[in-house]
Amino acid sequence: MKKLITFLVFVVVLAALAPTNMAFAKESVAPIKPNEGDILPGPFEEWRVEYSYLYYIEYGPWEEEGTEYCGAKPCRMGISVTRCSETGVDGQVKVSIAEIEFAVGFQIGVQECKTKYCDGTCNCGEALILYSRYKRPVYKIVQRKYIIDQLGREHPTDEYAYAYAYKEDKPECLAVCVPLG
Repeated sequence: MKKLITFLVFVVVLAALAPTNMAFAKESVAPIKPNEGDILPGPFEEWRVEYSYLYYIEYGPWEEEGTEYCGAKPCRMGISVTRCSETGVDGQVKVSIAEIEFAVGFQIGVQECKTKYCDGTCNCGEALILYSRYKRPVYKIVQRKYIIDQLGREHPTDEYAYAYAYKEDKPECLAVCVPLG
C-alpha cells in the first residue's frame, strides 16, 4: 500500500509539473531555417524578364509651326518646339515595374519635357515652312514563366508574356522651301 501511495504522489507531482515544463520547452525552441538542399514548399511559378529590345519608333503627324515668306532676299526662321509626355508600360505585365525599368533603362510613370530648336533658310521668291512632329521609342519586354521545384531547380516553360514600354516623346523638325506664285 505504501508503494501505491508513493507512486500516486509521484504521478500527481509529475502531472503538476509537466504543463509548466512543456510551455517552457515550446518557448525556447528556435525556428528551423532551411539549408541548401532542403526540400522547399513547391513547386511554384515565377515570371522573369528574358530580354527587351527597341521594337519600333512611333511617329506623330507633322504639324506646321510657322511660315516665313522670302521676298527680295533670302530669309531664315527658327523656333523652339517643346513636347511633354509621360513614360508608360502596356500589355501583359507579369513582373514588377522595377524589373521592367531595369530591362529598358528608364523609369516608368515619369513625365518629361523635351525641347528642340528648329530652323531653316530659303532663297528669295520662296516660302519657308517649319514643321515638327514627335517620335517615341517603344520597347518590347519578353517575359517567361519558370517553375521552381522543391529542390530549388528552375525549369523554364514555353509560356511567354509581352509588355511594351513607351519612352518620352522627342520633337523632330523639318524645314521646307516652297516656291511662291
